[in-house]
Amino acid sequence: MAIERLGRLSRRGPAAAGYTLALLALMPGQAFAHAADRGHVLLLPTGHYLVGGAAAVILTFILLAFAPLPALDRLARQRLPLGSVPVWPRLVGSAACLLLVCALVAAGFLGSRDPLSNPLPLMVWTVFWVGLTLIQGMFGNLWWWIDPWYAPWRALTAVTGREHGFVALPAWLGYWPAVVLFFAYAWFELIYPAPDDRNGWRWLL
Repeated sequence: MAIERLGRLSRRGPAAAGYTLALLALMPGQAFAHAADRGHVLLLPTGHYLVGGAAAVILTFILLAFAPLPALDRLARQRLPLGSVPVWPRLVGSAACLLLVCALVAAGFLGSRDPLSNPLPLMVWTVFWVGLTLIQGMFGNLWWWIDPWYAPWRALTAVTGREHGFVALPAWLGYWPAVVLFFAYAWFELIYPAPDDRNGWRWLL
């Protein structure tokens, strides 16, 4: 019936047809808000969780939208000097994390499809996506010490003598590659039907 009505409106004019298409787009037959399919036992009334979650999201957006940028920049640049450490442990941490990444990639291709048995989903969704974020906020830039790409970059610069990149990207790209990769990662987490499945990780890797 909706298709027939759209056909009749399209003969009346493109504006009417566009209005109908917009209405149809706002009335999906089925929509998935999140890929998670697990049940959780709520210890408080459901309304408390809904109000608290919505308030956290809304207040976060309000803060980012209306907070003065210079104040946010000064806050992000605040440092508490606790001492100095040598740089060589960074190479050790980076090399160890690179080996861990290689082992996780191998587990993604060769390991079990059971997300409770395969270490890749656990490391990405729990340790990296949640745990590392919290640790960064509490103790500072831990990623500087465990970045798995720092050790191979130092090895390449030692061999080639080039320290400022090997491929020159156009200036107009700016941060857009990082934005696209982040949205792809978020899509895989929130929309992909089985983000814990090994086959999905094969596609992502």
